[in-house]
Amino acid sequence: MPVVKITGPTGLSKSAKKELIEGSLHIMSETYYLPDDRVYIHEVPVENVGHTPVLEVTRGESWAVQSEPARIFVEVCAPPGLPIEAKRKLMRTLTEVAGRAYGRTNLRDVLVALDEHKVEDFAANGFLQTENPDMAPFAATLSQKRS
Repeated sequence: MPVVKITGPTGLSKSAKKELIEGSLHIMSETYYLPDDRVYIHEVPVENVGHTPVLEVTRGESWAVQSEPARIFVEVCAPPGLPIEAKRKLMRTLTEVAGRAYGRTNLRDVLVALDEHKVEDFAANGFLQTENPDMAPFAATLSQKRS
């Protein structure tokens, strides 16, 4: 049920995309113990990109507009409740996987966000996940793993 959306510059090879998807799926299944994890790659051409400097606050004088490849943004949409160590591992691993796939040595270019929603805010097969008969065994497992 967790979803990972990876936004970055165009040009990844098919094998780099595969590595990025598989690495993301691996850490998601290891962290959340839920079925139906999903990973999507969104490629952004340079003409659709603007950045301020990484470690500098500016007022327009040094923006990079339509001149640099997109920095990588990884968004995880998943239920809350991960213990802090699992959250650290998730963020670190997704950063490393994305950095490696995009050939980045400076991992400051990779921003990861965890967007948490209650399980009842997800639905599949027409059911809220808390009422979905297909999810009952996984919900019980998730509760036990987090206790």
